[in-house]
Amino acid sequence: LGHLARHGLWGDRPTAPRHGRYLVDEARVRAAQFAMRQQCLENLAYSMAPNKAAMAPNSISSVVQTAVTAKAAGRELIEIEGEGYTVRQTPPAYYFQESQRIAQQAQSDLQEFRLSTTTIKVSGHSKRVRCALVLLRHGQSRFNQEKVFTGWADPDLTNRGREEARLAGQMLKATGVKRVDVLFTSVLQRAIKTAWLALDEMDSQWTPVHHSWRLNERNYGDLQGRSKAACIEQYGLKQVQKWRRGYSERPPPWADATRLATVDRRYDAPMRKGADGDGFPSHSESLRDCEQRLLPFLQGELTAAMESAVARAHATADTSGCEYEVPTVLVVASEHVLRGLVMQLEGLSEEEVPLVDVPYAVPLVYQLDSALVPIPTPWADKPLRAGWFLGDPAKVRAAKAEMQAELSPPSGEDSCLVSWTGHEGVVEREWRC
Repeated sequence: LGHLARHGLWGDRPTAPRHGRYLVDEARVRAAQFAMRQQCLENLAYSMAPNKAAMAPNSISSVVQTAVTAKAAGRELIEIEGEGYTVRQTPPAYYFQESQRIAQQAQSDLQEFRLSTTTIKVSGHSKRVRCALVLLRHGQSRFNQEKVFTGWADPDLTNRGREEARLAGQMLKATGVKRVDVLFTSVLQRAIKTAWLALDEMDSQWTPVHHSWRLNERNYGDLQGRSKAACIEQYGLKQVQKWRRGYSERPPPWADATRLATVDRRYDAPMRKGADGDGFPSHSESLRDCEQRLLPFLQGELTAAMESAVARAHATADTSGCEYEVPTVLVVASEHVLRGLVMQLEGLSEEEVPLVDVPYAVPLVYQLDSALVPIPTPWADKPLRAGWFLGDPAKVRAAKAEMQAELSPPSGEDSCLVSWTGHEGVVEREWRC
């Protein structure tokens, strides 16, 4: 196991041989190493103390606010060989200015949410809460932007989707969520990257993350990759509405070519185990199929994680003598798989679940009691009874309206979703298929 050869040096010192080989030529390696050293030097911000001789060693009284250093990063003034330096205690964030802007937006949205709920008081509600479960749909993907059926296809987030994911993290941080005990997500990059970006904004990059194919979006079968407008033209609006929002309707099955292009090595484990008994994956799914696929996750991994988080929180409170700190579990997934989870958590009927809208990257919060049962709240919008969206209510309504517009029929055309203006100008909706 000895080194076969020396391929270069670490820096310019002959006493620090490098035996590992970079897959580029040595001239580029030396140039890159030099650039890194220069960057490290530039990241040391010189202090501007007017009288260095009068400055006491290790004094922090003359810390200079530099343009590139975040207040939250922490600084200290140190002296090296007679020179004073203001040194960051944490590395500068590449997206610091953007994060600061998004944090301000989150504070503004949270203030609007709090203003909308100030008149609603629930006696004893907070004392019953033992765990918080947050469901988060991924940010807008490229297929969402192009109005294409996605299913198990794996498009990336758009720039809008990335910002939505970061805002979700800042919203949770602004509400006082200090840590996420565990995060569950799918094996699709739009959900995974949403989780990463949200955790990054929360400074919780170390949070344990578990991936499960059971959290993948429902399988849209032959509709995957096709534009929604073309499908409506071929099958009719009412049939497409049944596939998109109905409970038991399955789209046409996958073509073999679509299946081969979609099922890759990330699914090796469930393929070997025969995860669904009668073949994996299914060639098309209704919401009922998706809900059944979720049950092992909901009753197994998710419930066990919440029970463990509650037990740890109780133990910490008992040991420290501090108040009980409600643990938070985060699930980041796609629209219809979250609708299936909501149906289970809320006990919604087949007629109610088509009315559930899950906007891009808006946290849907459930507060659970000691039995891990969701606690009903007046903050929930129908048909929900326990879950509530964390965000500026006006923006949440606008996001839902954007989703509903895709399902709205032209004037006079028959539709499964019927809406009307009810009492006090409130828009009512009903599923009639």
